[in-house]
Amino acid sequence: MSQQEKISIIVLEPISESLQTLLSNFGEREDIEIHRVSESETAIKKIASALPCMLIGSIEKSEQIPGMVNILKRLEKLNQSGQLKSLVCSKIKNQQLSKLISGLGVTDYIEEPVPF
Repeated sequence: MSQQEKISIIVLEPISESLQTLLSNFGEREDIEIHRVSESETAIKKIASALPCMLIGSIEKSEQIPGMVNILKRLEKLNQSGQLKSLVCSKIKNQQLSKLISGLGVTDYIEEPVPF
């Protein structure tokens, strides 16, 4: 399978347990390529080289908010262009945070835990 046929997912670590479980379901698929990064600069470079792709990240502590907002601001045009799909999960329930993150063009913003 060629690189262009694969779906690239860039994971900005650390991620929540529920996102880790979601990603483990992709582990056996040959059409998905997962890249785990822990630095925002590395994530941005990886995204630029993998477009179109998906970014997955999570906010578990309030200290993570500025870093996540910073990277999303830098990726806002790509999110809005459709070249990048973003999924951000947050354990922090805050309407202002939700509006801020969604306003940056994030495709999906989910507050955890998700009731089933």
